[in-house]
Amino acid sequence: MPTSLLEHKTEIPLLFRYGLAKSTLLMEYWGAKVFGGISVSDHWLEEKYRKWGAKNCFLFPNFPRLEDFSGVGGLDEISAKEADFCILGSMSRRTGVIEFVEALGILKREVGWTGKARLIGDPGSELGSELASIARAANVDLEITGRVPYRRVPAELSACKVGVIPLKDMKKFHRNPATKMFEYAAAGLYIVASDLPPQRRYLDQAEFAVLVKPDSAVDLAAGMKKAMILQAADAAGSLPRSRFVEDWNADSLYSDLIAYYGRGIA
Repeated sequence: MPTSLLEHKTEIPLLFRYGLAKSTLLMEYWGAKVFGGISVSDHWLEEKYRKWGAKNCFLFPNFPRLEDFSGVGGLDEISAKEADFCILGSMSRRTGVIEFVEALGILKREVGWTGKARLIGDPGSELGSELASIARAANVDLEITGRVPYRRVPAELSACKVGVIPLKDMKKFHRNPATKMFEYAAAGLYIVASDLPPQRRYLDQAEFAVLVKPDSAVDLAAGMKKAMILQAADAAGSLPRSRFVEDWNADSLYSDLIAYYGRGIA
């Protein structure tokens, strides 16, 4: 999208980025006027296209399919879980992984936490080395799995208790909901997330989630501690799992999707 070109493709000279962003914005604007239908994955884009006059705009969040997480359910009791906390997916300084590992150290020092945490993904060699160094200094057990095929994600998540989304307070993260939020719920994990608009929309009233101030390892640690207490009372993860089965799954939108395509070709 235009803002991504301007904000993140810094290897492209600013003048070219500006021109590409404006050209892309113009194409999106005219697309809203002439396309038979536009499908988007977040509310921010939906509002933008409707403002531009799109009459057949369909919101299809990045929900997992029921089939992908069909092996999850009736999860073992809390003692069978391998890790207390995890982060799934892309990892960079912007996604808050440094604060996550620092929060583990705070839990170790302040409440004597002795569990295990996992980073399910590949932070790259440089960042991975830094994270491992912080973990060693804090004497916490941190596993970095490297890239994991998607077919293995449900099993990897099911071995954890609490999924964390410690995104920084950046414009980019004020628009798109984190896909891992829905995957955590699908695997029956309780959730700790930065209190940013996309996550707040879904988690504000959720009994299985804790929203925390972004960019603060101290607040993140407090939220992780609270989530562990909540999760201990629902070791099978029935509350988040039920939300996925009843609402946060792609299958629940298929009939609406068919109707959307029907309007587009009518």
